[in-house]
Amino acid sequence: QYANRLLQIQSLCRTFKGWQFFWFVLHYVSGITAVISGVLATASAADTGPAFVIDNTWLWGLLSAFLSGVVTFLSPLQKARDYKQAYYLLDSAMVRYESNLLSATELMNQYEQSKHIVLFGEAQQVADSSEKE
Repeated sequence: QYANRLLQIQSLCRTFKGWQFFWFVLHYVSGITAVISGVLATASAADTGPAFVIDNTWLWGLLSAFLSGVVTFLSPLQKARDYKQAYYLLDSAMVRYESNLLSATELMNQYEQSKHIVLFGEAQQVADSSEKE
């Protein structure tokens, strides 16, 4: 039973790492592209630059606004941090368990805590822990 659960936890750990990478990439690609689009929108409004810049003012403005919205409303950096925190919590719990420094019950507690971090975010976890004190 624990061997099966251990495989599930390892799989979840890999999933957390993958989502962490996805949200970090989304954050930086969206943010950098939004900045570049904003610069191109400004250049096209000033009628400076090549024709493809000047002729597409609406595109640069739209792209910059959309990508800025993605970074603002989806908060990919916070999601990446949550997945990273959950990954490291679960990974270190796995290492301690495999080294016989952590019991199966404690491993399951860490597993549940890592899922809680992903579902509710670090801010929610901090708020919950301060209410308990």
